[in-house]
Amino acid sequence: MLKYLEETKAEYLRPEQPYLNKGIMPNLWQERKSTVEALPDKIDFEIIEQTQIAGPRVYVKSNDKAYKLIRELSLPNITFISIVKLLDDNGKLTYYFRLSCPKIG
Repeated sequence: MLKYLEETKAEYLRPEQPYLNKGIMPNLWQERKSTVEALPDKIDFEIIEQTQIAGPRVYVKSNDKAYKLIRELSLPNITFISIVKLLDDNGKLTYYFRLSCPKIG
């Protein structure tokens, strides 16, 4: 998540998207960076796969705080959330989340 925040720092400091409260974006970046820096490198949380939605993509939902943080960090229109679904040799599913954005700024 720190890498994502660095990727989006320019957008936080000089917002180009039509955010409702553009003026708070620079402070918001620092607050979010501090929050993420206090977290461990790997964050486990519970998710539920939305199997009722057909298609090649994975759709998930969760009430977990870590998932809510991922959603909070994601800036509209510029953020991609990749979810990789992994199956180990024992049949245990693990989901790997990655936030990213195209080069901006």
